[in-house]
Amino acid sequence: MTTEPRPGTDRSLLFIVKPSSYAAAGVPVFMRVELHGEEGAVPLVEVFTAEEGEYVKVAAARAGQTLSLAEPYEITFDPAVLAGPRRR
Repeated sequence: MTTEPRPGTDRSLLFIVKPSSYAAAGVPVFMRVELHGEEGAVPLVEVFTAEEGEYVKVAAARAGQTLSLAEPYEITFDPAVLAGPRRR
């Protein structure tokens, strides 16, 4: 599994190039994490699994919702925990 934090990186790199590279390398699951939206810190976590060499979104949750996965690891969390106070 791989996770994609998105701190302002080129969207075509994140949405086209990297997922294609991961699929070609045989990565079965990846998560894309978006910490900031138009209204500030609104974490969004999207989970994708590989099917026939392409990724399909299998789950997504924003702050205030619960993301639950059984595979590849059992995990349940609210993406809001990703936008806690920053250290200075």
